[in-house]
Amino acid sequence: MTTPPPDGSRDLRIEDPSNRWLIHPLASALLAPALRARVSADAVSVTGLALGLGAAAALRWWRSPAAVVLALLLMLAWLVADGLDGKVARATGTSSAWGRALDGMCDHLVFVAAYLVVATSIGTASGWTLAVIAGIGHAVQSALYEGERHRFHRR
Repeated sequence: MTTPPPDGSRDLRIEDPSNRWLIHPLASALLAPALRARVSADAVSVTGLALGLGAAAALRWWRSPAAVVLALLLMLAWLVADGLDGKVARATGTSSAWGRALDGMCDHLVFVAAYLVVATSIGTASGWTLAVIAGIGHAVQSALYEGERHRFHRR
């Protein structure tokens, strides 16, 4: 059996480079200020949802380079918040099934919103088809990753 890191985070052997070198270091840098401000993990999840929905809204104008850059920055901020909520929960001892469910729901809502906005802005049958395929692909990938992560820690 592989023991997860003591802080409950993902083992670095299965962490992708963007999380390892960008997202999680930024989330870690924000942990102390979040703890000082007594921000709850659930509040961080909902803030992340707002950032992700803002990114999805910016994608409405995907033909504009400025809108794409804004969407990218908001998506990065959402990913940082998505990493921070778990860090806050673990640091405060408030991890719960509800928090994990809220985190997952917020994540999926951001992706659904992004796919819907892009499909709506394209406005064609092929645009909708691609959005549905992307959504299904994302759901399958997410389920497979989480299953493999749990299996890794059981070994």
